[in-house]
Amino acid sequence: MCTVIDNSEDYKNEEQDNNDDILEGFANEGSEKEIKHTTGPQKPLGKEIPAKEKKERIVEISEPHHRKSDDMFTEEFTEEETNKTVSFDLAAIKTKTKSFIKNVYSKDNKSERSGTHTRKKDDFSIDTAKIGAWTHKNKKWLLPLALILLTIFISSYFRMAPAYLPITDDWAESQVQSFYKNQITQSVNQQYPNLPQQNRDVLIEKEFQTMLQNNKDQIELDKEQVSAQFKSQLQDENGDTYLLAIDPYYWFAEARNYLEYGQLGDSYNADGERIFSLRNGREGRAITNIPVHTIFSAWVYKFVHLFSKDTSLMRVIFFIPVIIIGLSLIPAFLIGRKVGGNVGGFFASTIIAINAALLGRTPAGFSDTDAYNILFPLLIAWFFLEALEAKNTKKKVLFGCIAGLVSGLYAVTWLGYWYILVFIFAAIIIYLGYNIVRNVQHKETKPLFKKNVKDTAFVGGIYFIASAVFISLLAGFSKFKILFTAPLKASAIKQVAVTKIWPNVLTTVAEFNETDLSGIISQMGGKFLFWIGLMGIILLLCTTKKEKMKNVWYFLGSGAYYLIIISLKNTLNNPIVFITLISVPVLVGIIKIVYFKESNANMQYALLLIIWIAGTAYGFTKGVRFSILMVPAFAIAFGAMIGITYKAASEWLSNAIHIDKTISKVLFIIIFCLLLITPLNDAKNTVQNEIPSMNDAWYTSLTKIKDSTKEAIITSWWDFGHWFYSISGQHVTFDGADQGERIYWVGKTLLTDDEQVSVGLLRMLNCGQQKPVHVLEGFLNGDAVKAVDVMNKMMVVNDKTKAVKILKDEGLTTAQIADVIAITYCDNLLDQFYITSEDMVGKAGVWGHFGSWDFKKAAMYQAVKLDVQNGKQILMNKFGLTSSEADTYYYEITTTGADQWIAQWPNYQGSFGCDETSTALECTISVGNGNAVIQIDKATKEAFIQTNNGKVYPNSIVYTTENGIVEKKFVGELMGLSVILVDQNTIVLAHPLQANSMFTKLFLFDGHGLKCFSKFDDRQQLTGARIITWKVDFDCQQENNVYSTPEETKDQQEEVHAAHILISTEGRSDEDTLAIITEIRKLVNAANFEQYAKDTSEDPGSAINGGDLGWFGRNMMVPEFENAAFSLGPGEISAPIKTPFGYHLIYVIEKR
Repeated sequence: MCTVIDNSEDYKNEEQDNNDDILEGFANEGSEKEIKHTTGPQKPLGKEIPAKEKKERIVEISEPHHRKSDDMFTEEFTEEETNKTVSFDLAAIKTKTKSFIKNVYSKDNKSERSGTHTRKKDDFSIDTAKIGAWTHKNKKWLLPLALILLTIFISSYFRMAPAYLPITDDWAESQVQSFYKNQITQSVNQQYPNLPQQNRDVLIEKEFQTMLQNNKDQIELDKEQVSAQFKSQLQDENGDTYLLAIDPYYWFAEARNYLEYGQLGDSYNADGERIFSLRNGREGRAITNIPVHTIFSAWVYKFVHLFSKDTSLMRVIFFIPVIIIGLSLIPAFLIGRKVGGNVGGFFASTIIAINAALLGRTPAGFSDTDAYNILFPLLIAWFFLEALEAKNTKKKVLFGCIAGLVSGLYAVTWLGYWYILVFIFAAIIIYLGYNIVRNVQHKETKPLFKKNVKDTAFVGGIYFIASAVFISLLAGFSKFKILFTAPLKASAIKQVAVTKIWPNVLTTVAEFNETDLSGIISQMGGKFLFWIGLMGIILLLCTTKKEKMKNVWYFLGSGAYYLIIISLKNTLNNPIVFITLISVPVLVGIIKIVYFKESNANMQYALLLIIWIAGTAYGFTKGVRFSILMVPAFAIAFGAMIGITYKAASEWLSNAIHIDKTISKVLFIIIFCLLLITPLNDAKNTVQNEIPSMNDAWYTSLTKIKDSTKEAIITSWWDFGHWFYSISGQHVTFDGADQGERIYWVGKTLLTDDEQVSVGLLRMLNCGQQKPVHVLEGFLNGDAVKAVDVMNKMMVVNDKTKAVKILKDEGLTTAQIADVIAITYCDNLLDQFYITSEDMVGKAGVWGHFGSWDFKKAAMYQAVKLDVQNGKQILMNKFGLTSSEADTYYYEITTTGADQWIAQWPNYQGSFGCDETSTALECTISVGNGNAVIQIDKATKEAFIQTNNGKVYPNSIVYTTENGIVEKKFVGELMGLSVILVDQNTIVLAHPLQANSMFTKLFLFDGHGLKCFSKFDDRQQLTGARIITWKVDFDCQQENNVYSTPEETKDQQEEVHAAHILISTEGRSDEDTLAIITEIRKLVNAANFEQYAKDTSEDPGSAINGGDLGWFGRNMMVPEFENAAFSLGPGEISAPIKTPFGYHLIYVIEKR
């Protein structure tokens, strides 16, 4: 309910200072009586309320800045106290501390209690009365301090969980119980073979529960041992959990450089610039221009190292997010306290501490810059608001400059720093307009020069100047200038074929995936909590006495309006519409205040919060990563709603029902804490499933490279690039912060079906990275399309003499040819490693898209988009299309996204089991809502689906022979997909471009028949996912006869009869998929496996049969599946196993 109190009848005094300094108690030496005495009589802030009116009013919401002293969670300050700012009197602190210690721990030789016992001279006692008195006297700052420490504890409790890997305990429990239950199942089956299955299941469960009860200690010991085994694979040699994500390894590597060299980077380039030589191939990469996280991490390590010499840098960096978020809770509490008292501050900081979306980006181990995106905006907002509310010029300047300094630090921490500055400047402009209108309304003679306008403009100007100075000093003036252009450029970060014809990697970065606006409501905690946050802003606009009932109706109407808007969230996917709709009640509130001439001291808060929430909601549509930018504003708004409502509701309950004030306050605190149950559960679930993507398999693979060579280049897809150089100490072609045009070249090395193309492009990248094509482009009069075409031709020949001839035929001079050859066919090739890993199966659509990029089509698209009106004529004149072709292309370009028109997204579609007859394989695949059978002739490799209308053929079938890998293409009615015959029992469906790709040959066929790749390492991760490391032989002298047919061994003759449950990773993250199948593993057993397979398995070929795959032998399944199946005994069920197609639970029925 909205209640009203008038801060002032005199407009000139209506804007009162709102500071409640929690540290003020340190500087106040006098008692409460002394303060009252020295303060003197207070000038009333408004009309004195008659006693009768005081008695009759039901609810009053005081301005949060002027609270009654009997509130156990809030404090009322006198005007003199309110005008104070944060101050530290070190001498006073020292004196008070000594006095406190002396009084509390008083030493004397007097008798204790009755005086019959004499103390020894060294004894002392605790004077609880004095402690109580001191506590009561200093509760003004002790209570806020205690609440801040409590929220820091809550935050740290959740964020520390990944250090202990709690999920491994669940895995261990599942595996141990499965082991014992399978043993019992086998025993019961042997003893009672004729017992009905239902009775057998009851008996098994009974015996299982008895076993659990009677063997608790052993089972706990087994679980601890198995959990420790799991943990050990996710921790380094020091027992420290690996950093959770990939990007933290960049900061780790640079912090290591900083500690070793005293500065970022590890060397200098030819121009004398500091670089990190392991990035960007042999070229090296300029050091980061956002070094705060690196330098802070290094100095924290230095500090910790003073006390603990054995603590590793990785361990220190692991806990950096915990520290940063802990610090963030301080300004969050202080801002929340300004608008909602101590209760508001507590809930604001708690929401930040437990918000699941933020927690997922800032747990221990996720040591990226995300945590700073909470700390710095909150600090900037806090200092700016302090400047705005300060009563004297010195303090305005001081706080404004500090806000500018923090903005400068933020600019060298994150490239998107500018957003909070834009929000603050927008709030200043609107607040200035509001004050001017109020002055006009009050018929001021010079409305533009009244104190409220001048103060706001002055603070805004100070902050602007300070920001410009500190950003320019710390980050460079160019970094400050982007403040004026970045908001417009941000909306175009994923544009393709507009400014250049090369592909844009940001279109495929998961963090920049576009999502519905409804998603942000979920990430703030759900509909109800989001509604509370919005209503907090509304309450800030109705805390005034005048027009009481109008405020009540405004509050209720806004609440109903927001409920409707939130309920329509799934249909409000236009960001402009959404922002407009959530801003309407705020605009109405401002109009209400102006029209009815209400006093409001919270306008600046309401404006900043709604701009912050609306602006970040728009940013959320440009990438899910940006959702966390809303969390601080949402948390403060949430705290405002809870704090103001708590004050009003507890007073109403006390006055209306005559309940003791303390009881009513405690009651509402408990009620409001219940709102945190859902976010607390979400926080628990988030951290419970956090595991590092790095593991022993990856670490060992990379250290093996490190130990095998002095200097090398590692090429794979860019995701894991930070791992590669930070662990192996070798160069990488590209990484998560540096991809450039290499996405095309590396994508093509994976997608091409020609080994010579792959090796030729790897040679080019080894010598000159992406530089050669641009050198060539300059020699071809800026024709980028032709330069790419010529580069592809000259690299595929893998012969320097032939490459020279190609360049000469293109008209290049001898000097120009020499320049190109020096960076494409260099004589000092570094050792070249090439990694194909399981994760790349799921990313095949991405690297396949870039690898199949059509530069001519990109040039067409760009030309038309730059001049749509003359697009058809351009296609005809510049690209030589006929009128009919130009019409078709023009229509496609103007109606289709560039990413869809220029290149396809070729992917793998999944694996399917096959039944073998004497002459054929029959493989059941999913088609639409049903199944179909692909028949494959074992001798001719003829493949087709028989339909009522005849045969439908795959585009091709790829299979192995003794001499290599063969692709057989078909004509007729085609499926649009190709078949990869992995072995006699398994096929993989894939886009025709992927079926015979180099990745297929290297990963699915183990490099069979290839001449230029030598297998260097092959290992499995904890989940069964495979990592294969190849060493490139540029002379192509290798023999890879993987599928030759020697006499079968005993192991190859062994067969397994198994069933499985598949949860596909298609459309899900690895983490989500693993969580789903882990839950299934907890429920499934030998008796119910068939039913669970039918209900949950996403392998349509086997789910219909209860997951039954029939009998299969060695080399018939993908390696990770095969290894797991053959390692299990009859009746055993595996832990989740990762393959290219998802996660499996494997149940071995029998062996022979």
